[in-house]
Amino acid sequence: MLKHWYIVQVFRGSENLFIDRLGSFIDYEVFTPKQIQLLKRKDRMIKVLKPLFPGYIFIATDKDYKSFRKFYQQSIAIIEGCVRVLKYKDDIETLYPHERAFIERFVNKDKVIDSSIGFLEGDHIRITEGPLVGNESLIKKINRHKRTALVEVTLFGEIQSIELSCEIIAKTDV
Repeated sequence: MLKHWYIVQVFRGSENLFIDRLGSFIDYEVFTPKQIQLLKRKDRMIKVLKPLFPGYIFIATDKDYKSFRKFYQQSIAIIEGCVRVLKYKDDIETLYPHERAFIERFVNKDKVIDSSIGFLEGDHIRITEGPLVGNESLIKKINRHKRTALVEVTLFGEIQSIELSCEIIAKTDV
């Protein structure tokens, strides 16, 4: 497991360009966490793979800050569409371990968050399948029509709201 995760902001839609251009560097793993979303198309549900954080790429490495900074300036910042490296107010650029652990808890080995399935028991959400199992307390809101669960995650000291695929298949009265 690579020790440090850095996040680079890029133009939306250019995430794959950066991943393709930087993916050949042996000391760095370049990825963008993705999620499966359920969309209704012509009276049926289809699964679509979308970026979890559109406009951001993640770079994992064992290299220290100085080595990453040099790599960023020589190989990333020169690519058209690169905006900046995200950092905390105290100039630390790598994700804190608890923020990284939060993301790792939900993604699979391919860095994809799968869909969850559950039901409503009165006013309580009970998730039976998927990455949200046991994490029901993190769900802030359910949208049964869009089949999503709103979850808040803290990245770089700021709360980010993300919608994860979550199908509520039943509602029971308790």
